[in-house]
Amino acid sequence: MKKLDRLENEFLPQAHVDTNEIQFDTVVYLESQTRDLIIANVGQVPVKFEFIKKLDDTNYCKDWLRIEPYMGDVKP
Repeated sequence: MKKLDRLENEFLPQAHVDTNEIQFDTVVYLESQTRDLIIANVGQVPVKFEFIKKLDDTNYCKDWLRIEPYMGDVKP
């Protein structure tokens, strides 16, 4: 049984995000800034990610923010 549990756990998607906070310099109107967020697949199976909206929101981010890509797959 322990072998089966270990085997099942090995095939669960596993991802690592390099940071949980992104800092911007002083934001100036109509001047864009770019920041990177790295999502790494540290498991053996593909990982799907998606930025999703909060319960009462209509979008996954504010209108002044653009996330590209906002969803995708990360291969092992």
